[in-house]
Amino acid sequence: MSARPLDATPSVAKTLVAEARDPLFVSPSPSLARAVALAVHSTDGSARLLLPPDHAGGLFGEFRAATAAADAVAEGRLAVRTDPDPGASLTLGEERIWVHVRTDNRLSSLSTEDAGAIAAFRETFDARWEHATTYAPDVPGRTALLESFGDRWPDAAGTLSAILEGEDPINEDGPFDAITACTLVGARHELFSIELGEWAREIGFSSRTEIARAKERLSKAGLVETKRVPAGVGRPRQQLSLAEEELASMDGAALVSAARDRLDVSRSPE
Repeated sequence: MSARPLDATPSVAKTLVAEARDPLFVSPSPSLARAVALAVHSTDGSARLLLPPDHAGGLFGEFRAATAAADAVAEGRLAVRTDPDPGASLTLGEERIWVHVRTDNRLSSLSTEDAGAIAAFRETFDARWEHATTYAPDVPGRTALLESFGDRWPDAAGTLSAILEGEDPINEDGPFDAITACTLVGARHELFSIELGEWAREIGFSSRTEIARAKERLSKAGLVETKRVPAGVGRPRQQLSLAEEELASMDGAALVSAARDRLDVSRSPE
């Protein structure tokens, strides 16, 4: 049996996906599950994830990993199932098993190539996999999301892609969630709020109401403003724009950083 440190990053997950060849990840930590989803998305590999229900929420609670997982599931290269008690945290490959243990706040892995141990573990956990509940992503895949956005607003697609392909997480329970990110992109490119909401609803991503709420949060933080534009018969439409010229000159990463800072400040108690 051999041991090595295991840092739950996409690069290490890529190594596990490649070395194990269509591995079964049993009860990985939420960070490792997200890393596996990102690794499968960025390679031609495949994997299965057997998770406790709350860890599935951790995987799909981070938007980049969730959209990457949804893409890989749609392509048939990633399968996600849940079990209330899947067992120890390990990765099962065809010729090796990795058992993941946490010591001194560090995640490490112990691996073995013992054929008898592999056969016993695979029999046990393949049976658990067969009786587990399939977990369906509740977000659109990243490819579908970016393509549909680009079809409507070609000039804005690059900004959204840069934000979604970045390294910083977009947590759905944080002030800068995915809906806020898309609304900020809409302001950067002076899109109409109602059209952005219609797009979000059509692809099953969000709703006009949630886009409106994100707009209000961004406006309160001094990031976004709106102006009414006549639209012939009916009510004027609200066009989004960034509140400051300095914001408009920022690239995607800098704009996200500025938005995070201001949204955190706007949420802080006085």
